[in-house]
Amino acid sequence: MKNYKAFIQINRQGIGIFRSIGDRPVEEMMSDGHSMHMAKKYRAMADLLFGPTDAPDLQREFVALGEKRELSLERLLMIEKHAGKLKKPGAAWALRSELVALEGTYEVVDDYGRECVKVEARREVEEARRAATGSSESIFSKRTARN
Repeated sequence: MKNYKAFIQINRQGIGIFRSIGDRPVEEMMSDGHSMHMAKKYRAMADLLFGPTDAPDLQREFVALGEKRELSLERLLMIEKHAGKLKKPGAAWALRSELVALEGTYEVVDDYGRECVKVEARREVEEARRAATGSSESIFSKRTARN
């Protein structure tokens, strides 16, 4: 029980752990026992949270709320899994901000993030189609009308 409590206490310090990664090289994390895959993920997340960004206000809010809510490494990486799929400027940080504030289990936030990415992907496809064809009619409404 004592080890589990210590694990939970450490696990709730995701932001602090990413902050302490600092400029630590991937090779150093690997020599500490992390796989190359996870060391690269940790390094990228630390850079994302504490490096230069196109949305510094949202970045600061995300870090502050993630720290306040004591989110785990796993939950922070899951949020990034979804947000990293969005390519539109500002969209990824907007989704990160929304997901870090969302109450609920890991699974609830994961499902919500997945749905947000699907909706945004549809929106991007629609915008690209409209730009290419000059039409304001939705490709999805055409499919619905045919069925």
